[in-house]
Amino acid sequence: MFLFLTAFLSSEGRSIDTFFVQAAQSEYLLEDYLYVLARPKDAQLDLQTIRLPEWQERFVLYRERTLGLDPDSTYWGQIAIDSDEPALRQFQDWLLFTGNANYTTAYFLQGARVDSFLTGDYQRYRDRSILHLQYKDRLPFNVQLDGPLTVVLRLRSDNNKTPSFHGLRLVDRDFYHNWDYIKRTIRDWSFMGLLLAIILLHLAFFLIARDRPFLYHSLFLFGVGIYLLDHFGIMSDLYVIRDFPMLRQFLVYFSLGLIDIAYIQFVRSFFDLRTVLPFWDRLLRWLVVLRLVLLVGLEVFYWYTFDEHFADDFSAYFAGPLYLFMLLFIGYQSLFRRRLYRTGVFLVVGTLFFIVAVLLFSTSFLTFGNNQTVLTRTGLLFVLGEMFIFTTGLGFRFKNLVREKREAQRLKDLNEFQTRLYTNLTHEFRTPLTVIQGMADELSDYLPDDNAKSREEVDIIKRNGDKLLNLVNRLL
Repeated sequence: MFLFLTAFLSSEGRSIDTFFVQAAQSEYLLEDYLYVLARPKDAQLDLQTIRLPEWQERFVLYRERTLGLDPDSTYWGQIAIDSDEPALRQFQDWLLFTGNANYTTAYFLQGARVDSFLTGDYQRYRDRSILHLQYKDRLPFNVQLDGPLTVVLRLRSDNNKTPSFHGLRLVDRDFYHNWDYIKRTIRDWSFMGLLLAIILLHLAFFLIARDRPFLYHSLFLFGVGIYLLDHFGIMSDLYVIRDFPMLRQFLVYFSLGLIDIAYIQFVRSFFDLRTVLPFWDRLLRWLVVLRLVLLVGLEVFYWYTFDEHFADDFSAYFAGPLYLFMLLFIGYQSLFRRRLYRTGVFLVVGTLFFIVAVLLFSTSFLTFGNNQTVLTRTGLLFVLGEMFIFTTGLGFRFKNLVREKREAQRLKDLNEFQTRLYTNLTHEFRTPLTVIQGMADELSDYLPDDNAKSREEVDIIKRNGDKLLNLVNRLL
């Protein structure tokens, strides 16, 4: 028993091995050199305490633990890094991936110098004073190894999330620069490139033709693009969002509001409802105002409460009835009442595609692995279909508008020609008739009173001239 206890204590108190950087690589895996110490959450431990010899003896290798980490505990881990090669002691613009937890505090100890960093997944919190803790699970690693560097990690989780040191490693670039990640996401980025191209094409048509549906559809697609950046997990790595992670959800809610508002405005301008259906146009205008008020209210509510669950549900509860109503409205007015353009069928089909895409994206959050990938890819196909269907509808609508403008211009030219013709005819008829009447008046003044026959002939000329002049006035 004594020998067994001695062996157990010696295994618990082994010295910490150092990871030596011996060759130039783009990635160094550190899990095999990580030592961990498990303590309950309520234990009042700090960096100075765990650095004491009696606590250092309690660290064990992470890979030798037979039990998984407990979500109700706080874990301390430490790893020593050094290099015997002078050329390999400089780490510039590297990244240290720390694992997975709500909060991770990292300490870099080198000699008497201690640098601390905070990292962790973005979570919902009502206390705004701790927003500075909400960072991603990686941190910059800019170190000059003038001696052994000890990295101490403190993992803490909330909401029954299991912490993990899995994936502890040093890399010389972020994951979105990794070729394997690029190969996995090349379709996503190809889709984003196509989306950007269509947005720019619509903006160009708007600037050339001043046709507002192109502008509203480009804004609609812009909102979709912002949302997909978050769906692909890229938004948190944007420069501003990376430094202020709480802005991510504000941008997501802004994109959802932009999608709804731009879609309603797109339908209004596509059918020119102000002229065709003024009542429905006023109703949709009030829907735009309501959505704008809800957007501002939702942003303010989230700023004060950080209740992401309620904000997401509220956005979904508004968007669902909205698109169902718009689908029924466009379908009824276009297909049954025939009061809108025949191109309304494109909006009906495109809206159906968009609704299916939203359902697929929402379902993909509830699945994992291959099922999630299949749902996401299928959702992208439906978004792609919506883009091309709406764009095709805009093309047919623009073609009809051009034909109507040409017809209107033809009628305008015909009217101007008719006006000029009538003006010339008026001049050609009225001028000689007026001259004849004037000459008849002059003759009647110079004729003697006893020349009854001549006066009668002059009166006939004046009477016929008046009749012809009245006829010309009535005709022209």
